[in-house]
Amino acid sequence: HYLPAFRQAISEAKADVDTYQYYVDCGYDYADELEAAKSEYSTVEANLKIAQNNLTTQSIEAKQTYENAMTNYRYADQLYEIDTNGLNDDLNDAKDTLEEAQNALSDFEEQIGDGIIYASCSGTVTEMAYGAGDSIINDVALVTYTDSDNVTMTVSVSQDDISKVSVGEEVSIHLTAYPGEEFTGTVSSIATSAATGSSTVNYDVVVLFSGDISKVYSGMTGESTFTGKNITDTLYISNKAVNLDGATSWVKVLDEDGTIRRADITTGYSNGTVVAVESGLEEGEIILIESQVE
Repeated sequence: HYLPAFRQAISEAKADVDTYQYYVDCGYDYADELEAAKSEYSTVEANLKIAQNNLTTQSIEAKQTYENAMTNYRYADQLYEIDTNGLNDDLNDAKDTLEEAQNALSDFEEQIGDGIIYASCSGTVTEMAYGAGDSIINDVALVTYTDSDNVTMTVSVSQDDISKVSVGEEVSIHLTAYPGEEFTGTVSSIATSAATGSSTVNYDVVVLFSGDISKVYSGMTGESTFTGKNITDTLYISNKAVNLDGATSWVKVLDEDGTIRRADITTGYSNGTVVAVESGLEEGEIILIESQVE
């Protein structure tokens, strides 16, 4: 269970060494960081060798158990009056133990063939579960790291505003830990069921960070501002100027000679106040808006 963790730890440690070595080669003062990274790499590498030795020892012990059971089986009729069924059970148990050890050793050698543990993605190490000389046990991660391409923030949005949020929408993020700094992101998913444990109806929206997130850590709090859909270099008019004739949208255009004509248009995105015009009008034309006088 700890094989993937080994691969992640060694890969991350090696990446740190390479990074600081590059900085030092470029003339930056990272000598202390480089030495610390080398020390960390040596520690992880030593833990790997200890785990491999332990696994080899387990395989040898299992094989010895199997051979002892085989010996007892062959000469049992000369030494004792035994329960044959009980001996077969011991033999089968020994075979199972040996097979498990052999499979574990095979998996280990396949995963750690070159002695290096590789991470499945780029990220930042957030926790080291072991130090030099510690014993490795099953089901405990050696190293915990964050996926730099999948850092998210869950935001609670009220039922009054959830209809205005859409997947892919840009989001402005302000974290409490960094006043005055702005991070960016996009909406990656929107819950279809209301969140529980609140007196109001809210929905969880998952925001995926983008850009530099090297200072973003698990558990941080903050606020998100949904910027809505942005459209640039487009012609737009007031929604009030648009008339509908079945499925056709049209407006009244005032020409330079004072005449009024109808112009059929194709509309695009609207924010509720203005609407984008994809075709049918040119910039600078005067559009009339009808209003009723009471």
